[in-house]
Amino acid sequence: MEKSLWLWGPLYQSSIKMAQDEYSNSLVERHIAVDGGIHAKSAIKTEESWLSIGDGDSSSKTLDQQHPEDKNQSDLALALEHIRNKNPSNSKIRAFGFSGERLDHHMIGLACFKRHLEGFKGLSLIHI
Repeated sequence: MEKSLWLWGPLYQSSIKMAQDEYSNSLVERHIAVDGGIHAKSAIKTEESWLSIGDGDSSSKTLDQQHPEDKNQSDLALALEHIRNKNPSNSKIRAFGFSGERLDHHMIGLACFKRHLEGFKGLSLIHI
């Protein structure tokens, strides 16, 4: 089974049931929460470590990597940059909670994934 990194966005709620169903058949190496995605940690019980990154504008919890709200990158871009810089050993990223509310946010998210992850060889991204 291939190791994967699970990336959680602020719109994770509609993905919880699917994630719970998938979790028992997955080899998850780590979870990274993008801002409000940290609230998924209490919705899906996991044993792996979690890292939270963002400016806190959609989270009531303290984040591990707190950034200012006035910045030149989105929270998702900061998280993807972290993944790229740490060069994870996994080649599969499972993304939950990055689409669903507004088409413009969905399109920006897809472009952000493409821009930040296109340098990975053999990477598979499953985006919801």
